[in-house]
Amino acid sequence: MRRGGENFAEKSRALFEKEWKKHRHIHKNYNYRTGMGFGAPKNNSEKFYNRGGLPALVAIEENLE
Repeated sequence: MRRGGENFAEKSRALFEKEWKKHRHIHKNYNYRTGMGFGAPKNNSEKFYNRGGLPALVAIEENLE
């Protein structure tokens, strides 16, 4: 059975990679149904948001252990 941290790290990595591979965007917010990045009205958030890299960091940290 996988540890909770491993499961969370895998989901975080998948969330980050989906938007990054398709559009090269890093978002602060993601749609809970689609997993795609979005922002305020009309889905016009910044395409490279500084805190948006945190999901990838979770996966990196988990793999370093």
